[in-house]
Amino acid sequence: MNKTYLIIVLSVFIVFYSYGQEKEFERELNKFRYNLNYELEKYDDEKIYKLNFSKNDSLIVLIDHFISENKGKIKTHREHILESYEDNPDFKFDITAYEKVDFSEINNNLDDFNLDANVPLSKLLWIDPITEVSTFKTIYYSRNRGAVKLAVFNTKANITSSLIKTRQLNNHQWEIIDNSYDIVGRFIYDLNKGKVTNVEIFERKTKTPR
Repeated sequence: MNKTYLIIVLSVFIVFYSYGQEKEFERELNKFRYNLNYELEKYDDEKIYKLNFSKNDSLIVLIDHFISENKGKIKTHREHILESYEDNPDFKFDITAYEKVDFSEINNNLDDFNLDANVPLSKLLWIDPITEVSTFKTIYYSRNRGAVKLAVFNTKANITSSLIKTRQLNNHQWEIIDNSYDIVGRFIYDLNKGKVTNVEIFERKTKTPR
């Protein structure tokens, strides 16, 4: 068999095999998350909506076990998600319309900022890197803009959608820019660590009525 042809065949096989493996894990993840409904039946409503879970709760134990058993698949899954936003043709971000805000209190202490300790459920939610970066925008609003602004931001986020663009910086780091119009987040995400390692937040200077 021609060597060039063999390389092409192997490349195509690898692509389809990787795609198949990713789809298989997506189904596995969706099935796992659906089955958590049975576990949630053990808890009262207040505990659920307050996310008042400790690391010893049976729900968190199940999540920890799933994540531990699927570390490699989760890393690949995250990489596929990041790749899906590369070169987004619809993305736009006019930085002149925004002002960079001070997020240093969180950004300078990301290594010590361990949401897992306070909200163990975040380990499941943050399997998706896009969900993780959105959390930091929520944190900004809750700390700097108060409850009303946070409620407005979350309501608008449920009505609209963000424009997201990613760029691979090296073999394990990605830049993620999340533009939700009123606020833009620029993040560095480390695949090996499975978390955001740097955060920049930009807020729109003025709002133009349409």
